[in-house]
Amino acid sequence: MTSLEFSNSFDIRYNNIMSNQSPGLDEYEKSVVLTAAELELVKNTFNPKGNKYQEGYDDSAKRQYDFSTITEIKRYTKGFSHYDILGNETQEEDLNEINFREILQYAGDLQDYIGMDQTSVFPMRTRDINVHRYKYTLPKDFMYFISEEAELERLINGRKVYRNAIVTPIDYNQLTMLRGSTYKFPVQNECWRVLNKREITTDAEILTPYASEIVNYAMRYVRKPKPIILINIGNVYGTTIDGEWGEGLPDDVSDAQVCELPEAMHDEIVQRAVEIAKATYRTGETEALINIGQRTE
Repeated sequence: MTSLEFSNSFDIRYNNIMSNQSPGLDEYEKSVVLTAAELELVKNTFNPKGNKYQEGYDDSAKRQYDFSTITEIKRYTKGFSHYDILGNETQEEDLNEINFREILQYAGDLQDYIGMDQTSVFPMRTRDINVHRYKYTLPKDFMYFISEEAELERLINGRKVYRNAIVTPIDYNQLTMLRGSTYKFPVQNECWRVLNKREITTDAEILTPYASEIVNYAMRYVRKPKPIILINIGNVYGTTIDGEWGEGLPDDVSDAQVCELPEAMHDEIVQRAVEIAKATYRTGETEALINIGQRTE
């Protein structure tokens, strides 16, 4: 749908439901509820209990197509990690200079040094130092993981051996249990991943199998769609939605394409936007407002 079609379609459905009991919405207000509906549809797809078909992203071809336009692939090479083999912060260019064999020898020497305060040097016990930890900053528009994989490097008899590994997401309770079990490392063809907050960004922290380094890490993910802004709200209303104001759009509705999701989803977005607007603008709809909040989790 174009900007004009979104606006007209919304007006028709909204007026039919409200029977003109509430004042019409201006283009900024329509943009707000359309953006809210767009984001809610994305969230509910990744939480199947929140949609009427009870289908997640991989449960049907329709679902995969619905979000094909906001599915991205991000690849990181070895130098992009900002967490080195010892668990210390490092510059990107420094990571490639780490001598892997010297680190292993250093870790072996520390195992024999009983009196050392190990926790002040390493985030893990020294006997587990061969579990490498790498952190990768997630894109700012990141929403959900779809799949992840890594290429690992291991030194065997003086030769570098490479293999692919799946990356398994785990929660912090699982991580605590696994680190306290007999086998404290991921298996040879697997890595563990948890999420960590780093100031204003979020990191994917990857733990590797015994004595293995990550040389490549790739993830397929769904990013946050751009807001549906019908006109240049920066010029007309002096405001923004998610930092966007409709740059390049005219000051009135037009034939501009304003939604990133496939056109097959546009009717669903408008219908949900009307429902959100009805619950928001009609007085005495406390229960409806509560339901709106529950569906946007």
